[in-house]
Amino acid sequence: MTRYPPPLKPGSTIGYFSSSAPVTATNPTRYTRARGYLESKGYTLVSGSLTGRSDHYRSGSIRERAE
Repeated sequence: MTRYPPPLKPGSTIGYFSSSAPVTATNPTRYTRARGYLESKGYTLVSGSLTGRSDHYRSGSIRERAE
């Protein structure tokens, strides 16, 4: 039997981060659209320190990602 957590309610906070690939930097239009959609549903979004950052093919330097 698969168990799922209860669904998030509007007003809930969603935290996210870019741990590896810099998707938020390489696809800013898609990121903005997704963020707007979730905010329109009433969620509060909190981004990690590497959101929108790019170090070639990574979301930040090795040191930044380790921190």
